[in-house]
Amino acid sequence: MAVEERELTPPASQSGSARGSSLRQEPAMPADIVARARAAIRQANHPESELTVEPASRQVLPIGAPMDGVPAAAGYQADSEPSEVVAGEPEAAEKSDPLPETPTPVKLVVEPWEQPGEPQGAANLGVELPRWRGYNPDYVADQMVPMIHARATTGWRSWLGMEPSKSEQLRKQLQAEMCVNFGQPVKIVVANPRGSAGKTIMSVCLAGVLGVARGGGVCAFENHELRGVMGLRTLTNGTKRTTRDFINDLSQMTPEQVRQADLGRYVRHQHVGNFDAMVTSRSFEKQLDGDEYRAASALLERFYEVIVVDTANNEAHEAFQAAIADATVLVVPTKWRPTHITPAAQMLNDMAARSPRHRMLVQNAVVVATNGFNEAVPGAREMALPMFSSLAETVVEIPPDPHIDADRPILLDQLRPRTRRALDEFGAAVCRVAVKNLSALEELS
Repeated sequence: MAVEERELTPPASQSGSARGSSLRQEPAMPADIVARARAAIRQANHPESELTVEPASRQVLPIGAPMDGVPAAAGYQADSEPSEVVAGEPEAAEKSDPLPETPTPVKLVVEPWEQPGEPQGAANLGVELPRWRGYNPDYVADQMVPMIHARATTGWRSWLGMEPSKSEQLRKQLQAEMCVNFGQPVKIVVANPRGSAGKTIMSVCLAGVLGVARGGGVCAFENHELRGVMGLRTLTNGTKRTTRDFINDLSQMTPEQVRQADLGRYVRHQHVGNFDAMVTSRSFEKQLDGDEYRAASALLERFYEVIVVDTANNEAHEAFQAAIADATVLVVPTKWRPTHITPAAQMLNDMAARSPRHRMLVQNAVVVATNGFNEAVPGAREMALPMFSSLAETVVEIPPDPHIDADRPILLDQLRPRTRRALDEFGAAVCRVAVKNLSALEELS
């Protein structure tokens, strides 16, 4: 039996001066009380439960539940004026605001970390629940890792447990870029037909910064026909074997049986840079040809992720051509001097005309300036920068450093901080180009 909706506002006083009544009209009832009363009457007439979702709190509430700040029934606002209910017409409110016969399906919002629950009566009311796709294991890592307080690892900031400085944050960002996963061996060829351009120095430094950032898996391979200087810029560390010894013993090595420890007899492990170096012989026996380079490179790439190839000055040599044909990234060291800039530009022009692969290497090459103290010619930098910027991808400048100019084995921990920062930028630029070239090589193949 329906509950009769009675008057919610007192009737107006009878007016008329003829009767001489002095009664005044009483004030109307508040709007929220009127809305709650109407909702209670409709709840009594329609006992079926309804679901509504409050967007702010995502709570499922039955209509008419007494909660502060939440409207009890849709369609009524607290700041609106109450409508008059005429005496003797209890159905006036229901006629003006009819109740829908069937409830509207409501889609509940479930966050990735919440287990969706089945609300009571949801199946009967037609509530559409989102399909549970499982727990997202990356949510915690993505949300919580940035919230961890990073602390400085060097300097006085580390003593006080403070946040790292901007320079340390930049260094960690560059090292993160050098730790990219290539998915296959990467060969970085360092080339310039001009001698004393800094090829060996940059090969050792590049292998060092990559070895520190990647935790190993880097080898500096000296691809010289005869008498390279990498043996003078690296530590011996107990081995005097060279590339020639390695080539001579290749015939006795089966790739399936060779172990990484077997290569330890031919490489020099550099503990400061966490990389290995294979140097050429200082005595004349036989020049390294193209087939020998390819055989040595094929065996090295089985055990090293990154191979930095230091080339000689003869770009027409078979070993030089074999290295360029197998390169992933081309690095061109130079000095801001016309005698170094001109041969490098000529090499890039000749190389770009050979094949689409060579042209891609030239267009994405990394040019690195390796000037020592008082080596740069005034005006050469301003002339060379626009030219190399149009030919290559990136130009990096390494500041002069007394440890590099000392003509002794290069130890990364002996370099100046600004030199290390420039070398980190150099290594990050090479890794970015390597990722770009690997995608381009897949399209060319």
